[in-house]
Amino acid sequence: MSDPWDCLYRGMLPFHEHFRHSVSQISALLTTLAPSSPTKNKINKLANVLYLSASLCRSLDTHHTIEERFIFPTLAKKLPQFAHSSQHTREHAQMHHALEGLEKYVEEVGRNLRAGKLKNGEQLEDVFDHAKMVRLVEELKEVLLPHLEAEEASLRAPVVKAAGFELGEIRNLIR
Repeated sequence: MSDPWDCLYRGMLPFHEHFRHSVSQISALLTTLAPSSPTKNKINKLANVLYLSASLCRSLDTHHTIEERFIFPTLAKKLPQFAHSSQHTREHAQMHHALEGLEKYVEEVGRNLRAGKLKNGEQLEDVFDHAKMVRLVEELKEVLLPHLEAEEASLRAPVVKAAGFELGEIRNLIR
């Protein structure tokens, strides 16, 4: 049986696993879009990458907004790593910078595709810079993946118990 004090950790884990899976999926799809990859279905694969990337950006932004407005303020009372301008909020700021770059590029490529640029005889490489997209996703992964691990470690039962929380306080954060 799991420790009831791990309820916040367990509540956060499905979201974090979704983010890990999404960024992994995007990275895997990007390998199929490399200039050296076969050209079959590249437009469909690019559409999938753009959709998944935009969805990840929106989901992370919403997730962080909820954390920063409703969860972190309560946790910060006893866990300094959740305070304003502390470890986890600084990581959110770094992540938002990476998300903005990725989101901006995804929107640009999407606009070019919707404008029918490829129908005018242009090549995929004329509207989509594979190396740039890989770099933007890697920049996000560099801050996202360690952040998820650190945040999860901060939410484990021994940490919240040692900080002096009551079980009800922790449970109320996920209701």
